[in-house]
Amino acid sequence: MFGDILLPPEGFGKLPSPPPGKKDNTGSGRSRVKFGIDAEKVRYRNNKMIVPIILETSPKKKVSRIGFDILIDSESKKIDINEWEEKMCLDTPFDIHEYELDVDTVDGQKVDRREVLDSSGEVEVDGIRFMCRVSKKGTCHGLTIVSDEPRYIKMKMNAVVNLSRKDVKPVFNFEKED
Repeated sequence: MFGDILLPPEGFGKLPSPPPGKKDNTGSGRSRVKFGIDAEKVRYRNNKMIVPIILETSPKKKVSRIGFDILIDSESKKIDINEWEEKMCLDTPFDIHEYELDVDTVDGQKVDRREVLDSSGEVEVDGIRFMCRVSKKGTCHGLTIVSDEPRYIKMKMNAVVNLSRKDVKPVFNFEKED
């Protein structure tokens, strides 16, 4: 009875956390895209969280459009920022302030280009556009990466997340669009 009070209900959550020292990859080895967050390198500074993200598309199965969103983790489901702001009429507990992009290679050619993308902007590197996803209320909640033709890209980035509330957990959701 005491355990029922303290412990979450049976079947709570989806998967266990990765063991220490492992990368939290959401993609699989056979996928067109590898997207992962290095949980050990996440840093916190003055109401900000700096999240290191690794992104690599397959050289054999190139893509022309990919992206990700930051969602709000809740007990029942992950809540989209637009839904949080519009349907629940609440201020977003966090937003992405900027991205520190570090593009290593494009189509196998060394690029080694660094760019800073603010929360309302767009930047282009070798014909690939990086665009912030912004809600109707102006909250940056993700990134869209677009190219006119399918490309292979290998890069790292830091998402700098402003935290206005610390009792709500952000979750990154990757989407391969094309």
